[in-house]
Amino acid sequence: MILSNSDQTLYDELKNSSYLSRSNTTVHYSRCPGRISFSKHCDYVNNDLLYMASDFSIIAASQVEFKSLDAIQNEDQSNNNKFKIQIHNLNTNFLDFETEFHEKLLSQHKEQWYFYILKIIELLKAKFPENVSNISKILLVFNNNLPPAGGMSSSHALILSTLHSLSNSCKITKYSQILNDIDSASAEEIQEILIFCQEVEHAKGFKSGLGDQAALLLAKKYKFCFIKIYPELQYSYIDSPENLAFLILPSLIKAEKSSKEYQNSVKYFEKYNELNDFWFQELTANDSSAFFLGDLLYSHSSADLLIRINEIEDEKIRNLSLYALAEGARLKELKENFSENKLYSHINLSHSAEIIDTKYYSRQEELELESDLSTHVGAYRSSTAVNDAIAMKAMKIDGIKACSIMGAGLGGNNIALVDFSKINQIIEDLINMYNKSSILPNIKEKQLLINTSSNGLEQII
Repeated sequence: MILSNSDQTLYDELKNSSYLSRSNTTVHYSRCPGRISFSKHCDYVNNDLLYMASDFSIIAASQVEFKSLDAIQNEDQSNNNKFKIQIHNLNTNFLDFETEFHEKLLSQHKEQWYFYILKIIELLKAKFPENVSNISKILLVFNNNLPPAGGMSSSHALILSTLHSLSNSCKITKYSQILNDIDSASAEEIQEILIFCQEVEHAKGFKSGLGDQAALLLAKKYKFCFIKIYPELQYSYIDSPENLAFLILPSLIKAEKSSKEYQNSVKYFEKYNELNDFWFQELTANDSSAFFLGDLLYSHSSADLLIRINEIEDEKIRNLSLYALAEGARLKELKENFSENKLYSHINLSHSAEIIDTKYYSRQEELELESDLSTHVGAYRSSTAVNDAIAMKAMKIDGIKACSIMGAGLGGNNIALVDFSKINQIIEDLINMYNKSSILPNIKEKQLLINTSSNGLEQII
């Protein structure tokens, strides 16, 4: 396989790392990119999802040592489930970790970055005891240029690169065959991997959907990937326009999803998780094929849905319902009849629903009942004042076609869709925009991350 220049650098640094053993034990390398999302909060209501893999990645290297037959036969049975584990990260911002793996280990390290790795090992140990029981040592070393807590799903990239590498090192054939050749895997096999990764995220304390994991598994270079999760996984691809680049614009606000501050800020979003039940009771009681709000876009007209939205008395439910259905309607149109202009319109309207200015908090959008859902906005409001300022100011720069916050919100990055032929001038204008603003942070050029897309999870051989 051919690595990009940045991935080749990550790989070379890992390969030459002093942490990796120079024994005959095989090193298994796995690369997983971050993801660029053009469909926020959509997997919770089963809307179509739209993703692309970023050019920035995490690479995991693993070495596993197994016990000798003599050691197994002579082993004290009380210790036969314990083994050594070492975790290193070439990025010095992340703590290294070394211990003996045991059952109570996870509860002691839930706030650490390597908790994800410990949980993966615990789950593999429970699901595939015949593979893990004979291990004497697991060594994992990571290198990355993917910004953490920046709305690019770095936690899922860490989970998937670790799972892939360990599946190969631990000879877990069921998972390694799927992950080594995603194109040949069935929807059911891929779904099993997605649920495994979701279980790891849930253990950390964040109720993730399945969309981000699917994006990182299924992405292809220079392709937009459309994904629908239920009732069974479906996905398709559309070529990315040749002169379009995707520029990450940082807010420098870390979206720490497992933090108490983040959890306290998302009380409003709890209503979003009620939408499926709310609409199911009203509209889908006699329709066994529709269990999620997004399914109604395939069975009801815009006019029918807008009339029902207009009748909802709870303002939060009303605004969130309009947001979910409008977001889903635009994505459905993009999948069925893609155009650049539709994409730009979707991104910009999507951010309008995220704006947090208090004057929008109680505003109810005037519904034109004969209009199309895709022209509406609703209100989700997971942006920040800084992310809003980035979006509004960036759209005044020549060559920037669309801009919106990415990821779960409350921090992280914005994504700007830009004319690649003007990229140098755009970057110069953005640096000036940041550094002359009283609300935006001062940044350096290297903090503006240029993406043209990449492949998803892959083994490095």
